[in-house]
Amino acid sequence: MTSRKASFIKIPYALLGERLVHISEVTGGLSHECVCPECKAALIARKGQKVRHHFAHYHSTNCQPETVVHRIAKRLLAERIEAVLAGHQDLQICWKCAHCYDVHSGNLLRRVRSIYVERNFDSCRPNITLCESSDKPIALIEVVVTHPPDENVRNFCRNHSIELLEYHIRTEDDLEQITKSAPLLITRGTYCPRMRCSKCKARLASNRLHVVVGKCNRCKHDMKVAYASCDRLVRGPDEFTPEEITAAEKHGAVLQLVTSKTLGAQYVANVCPRCKAFFGKHFMLDYMDWKADAVCWSNCSGRNDTLAAESSCDKLQLRMFDKA
Repeated sequence: MTSRKASFIKIPYALLGERLVHISEVTGGLSHECVCPECKAALIARKGQKVRHHFAHYHSTNCQPETVVHRIAKRLLAERIEAVLAGHQDLQICWKCAHCYDVHSGNLLRRVRSIYVERNFDSCRPNITLCESSDKPIALIEVVVTHPPDENVRNFCRNHSIELLEYHIRTEDDLEQITKSAPLLITRGTYCPRMRCSKCKARLASNRLHVVVGKCNRCKHDMKVAYASCDRLVRGPDEFTPEEITAAEKHGAVLQLVTSKTLGAQYVANVCPRCKAFFGKHFMLDYMDWKADAVCWSNCSGRNDTLAAESSCDKLQLRMFDKA
């Protein structure tokens, strides 16, 4: 559900002939023969000083605001995709992943060759269908105003391995950004570019090992500092796997077992090669913004805890929506 009722959205678009026009393209009043995209009743352009400029029905009508908003958003999305597709260009999008909750980005039209609005399938009729060269559906787009996508649409996507993208309309800005935003901001999507575990099929966490050049706090000599990050969580060398220790040392970090008088314990830490001073775990955050050499380890987030792969983060797999 959206956080704002569609009845409170001031609709900034109207139908003029066969074309959708924005409120900024007309003068105030009834002089432009603008009509409602849904019921085709006459609209008046309200362009006062206090309220956001918008179109409104000239006479009382039973036309539902959420239906009007939904129809406009669907048409704007389809027209933008069709124009980019006809020009053989990329359409960059960002979406929040329904699986790992990260924000991903990529080219929506990487495999798309045709688009259908309200294409009828046996079990459902999605708002927008994107198809590859064989006319096989590869992604559906649903406009969400007050109700989530129909369960039949969700089931159709699951049963046929089709990605589902949702564009939510909460405000007038959400409508206007369909034609303006770069990249196009999709609210939610089921496509996750992360690799899957070969054993249990769970999505793999992106675990990065960073090696940065810092200054020793004691002798001020340059030294390599290694730390790992996984889904926004930071780990020091004391939590490294043997493979991570080997990779960190390969990239120049000096890791040794040290004794902390403060903690009264021994653990593996970054050590200065010149004066042998070591960096405690609480210093890791000081180096998170430094430019680093990075090795990507893909670890299973499901039942399989073994290391799955070491590779460049940009080459983990062939993506459906590839990055430019």
